[in-house]
Amino acid sequence: MSILIQESKPVSIDFKGMMPELSKRHRATHHIHKYPAKLIPHIPNYLIQKYSQEKDIVLDPFCGSGTTLLEAILCNRNALGVELNPIGRLISKVKTTPLDIESVEAASKKCYKKIKTCNKFTIPEFENRDLWFTKKTQNNLAKIKSSIESLDLDQDIFDFLMVSLSSIIYKVSNSEQRDLMPRLSKNPIQANVLNEFLRQLNFNIERIKTLQSIKTKSQIIGNDAVTINSKRKANLIVTSPPYLSAMAYFRTTKLEYYWLNNGNEKSYKNFARKSIHGELSSGIPKQIHHTEIEEIDHLISSLYKKSKPYGLKTSLYFEQMEKILEKMHKILYDDGHFAMIVGNSKILEKRIFLNRLIPKLAEKTGFEFKLELRDRIKFHRLGIKRSNKTNRIYNEHILLFKKY
Repeated sequence: MSILIQESKPVSIDFKGMMPELSKRHRATHHIHKYPAKLIPHIPNYLIQKYSQEKDIVLDPFCGSGTTLLEAILCNRNALGVELNPIGRLISKVKTTPLDIESVEAASKKCYKKIKTCNKFTIPEFENRDLWFTKKTQNNLAKIKSSIESLDLDQDIFDFLMVSLSSIIYKVSNSEQRDLMPRLSKNPIQANVLNEFLRQLNFNIERIKTLQSIKTKSQIIGNDAVTINSKRKANLIVTSPPYLSAMAYFRTTKLEYYWLNNGNEKSYKNFARKSIHGELSSGIPKQIHHTEIEEIDHLISSLYKKSKPYGLKTSLYFEQMEKILEKMHKILYDDGHFAMIVGNSKILEKRIFLNRLIPKLAEKTGFEFKLELRDRIKFHRLGIKRSNKTNRIYNEHILLFKKY
């Protein structure tokens, strides 16, 4: 796994080619639930093994569905995660929590029996519910949720069953299954909800068995990287924040969120409003923030002249990113490394080179830029606007910093 590092220019690495054994679908718990724009496990695995020691603490302030957290505990490190999206937080927690298999299997059997006899349940109300789900599907999903909630369960097992339910919600909806973003299908598949749940439950049980020998721990310590106040310090930080003009991450999991949170659209919007990339316009300030970094401020001003909304979103992104970098600098031990994975997307047909701008911001907050690794993205499965060739992201840029 050793590579020659040249600090003066980006080093191209084919992470999947270098570590093909990490590409297996049935490896650990990586695939217990779908999630948008997941980081390939090869990148955090490489960084964790190279820049930390066993039993060290690895932090991911944008942990998504827990890829870095899982790789950390698989490498015998402890992990801390922060994630704004409640569905991502839940997946991350379940994905990295070893369970007593006999207890899980016993709870699953009880759940199945409850579902078969369940005749009292509540279907959550939310916008366009009857378009996204047939009445029969609604009834069956509500029966499963009600049955899980009726059992006297350990919290970890309860969360495991809820993730198993959440993981089939998109599959049994009227959504176009090839897309990550919910979009009504012209020819929706009428899936058997109970069969899908049992199949997913059995799959997830088999996956969770792979964590039985894990000795280290993973913990979700917050929901907002901007305001996190951790008393624990980290030896290594590895993270992949949303990119500028990124997809609407909260929209990709809105159906799951509505079902697991009783159709609470208000709380869904409150979380989305806090996103670093301005997912909802109501969460974007009306004034430009200046970073005092000429290249970044010039970019913001030029975008603002063309489009005020895009200029303000870009301003928010860099303002929030600076605050997060300051937080990370405080949490990281001296001599610790910080790796950020970014992509260069387009805004208004202009390519935004985050791999050049983020180092300037990080150096302002006290980090020293060490090197850039570059991995070409070989598989684009977005099914949404960003997959349009004109705005495609071609490389993952791994930016490495050190705190002295």
